[in-house]
Amino acid sequence: MANTKMILVILDGLGYDAATQEMGYMEGMVQVGKASKWKVKTALPSNSRPLYETLHTGMTPIEHGVLTNDIVRLSTCDHLFSICRANEKTTAAAAYSWISELYNKSPYDSVEDRETDDESLNIQHGRFYEKDDYPDSELFADAELLIRRHHPDYMLIHPMGCDYKGHVFGGTSDQYFHQASKADQLLATYIPNWIRKDYEIFVTADHGMDEKGSHGGTADIVQYVPLYHVARNPIPQSSNIINQCSIAPTILNRMNIDIPIAMQLPPIKT
Repeated sequence: MANTKMILVILDGLGYDAATQEMGYMEGMVQVGKASKWKVKTALPSNSRPLYETLHTGMTPIEHGVLTNDIVRLSTCDHLFSICRANEKTTAAAAYSWISELYNKSPYDSVEDRETDDESLNIQHGRFYEKDDYPDSELFADAELLIRRHHPDYMLIHPMGCDYKGHVFGGTSDQYFHQASKADQLLATYIPNWIRKDYEIFVTADHGMDEKGSHGGTADIVQYVPLYHVARNPIPQSSNIINQCSIAPTILNRMNIDIPIAMQLPPIKT
């Protein structure tokens, strides 16, 4: 496990029920033992920028201080990108511009920061977008290009399709559920090749979406999201609900990197 390379896919806005119903490829991988699945309870508030930081620091928004989507600054905590860089790992991301603002440079420059290839940055190789309706298919292609060119040790892939359709049509709409199915088809396109390249893959979401196209509070439809682990030897799954703060230390543990003390929850048991 010393040389494990990791891909984290954050399907923005994808709730647990939509994933379970629509993601036939991912659920099929679980059924045949090639993936594991858990139900995750998000931290609060269940909004995007705070939970991007939670997923990367293993800390709640109350602890890391990114409390709203309107707080625009670099992370002040140890996070997956900085920890990987401190351990001489290569990093990359195909993601929404807020990821660049959290981990590379803030505020985001629409021209200068769109493409990043700089060995000195936390995210050394990045392709970022600003429009919420940026197609998931284009984002996955951006990610695949980075993987082929740079073979990063830690790769973040962050499409916005489910979140966009949820806000426009609601989290119980046909359009939202269909978008979850489209995301699953994209994963089915790319994951087999990533496994051949010796990557492990975690697929999760920052938050879910309610029937009104909103999130941020404590409703189950908002706070419960999936976590899939795809690997040659996936972590044994359990029926327990996983705390979202456990995801970052789990990724570090799988990469054989020491977990900082600020990440107070243990990794998911292997």
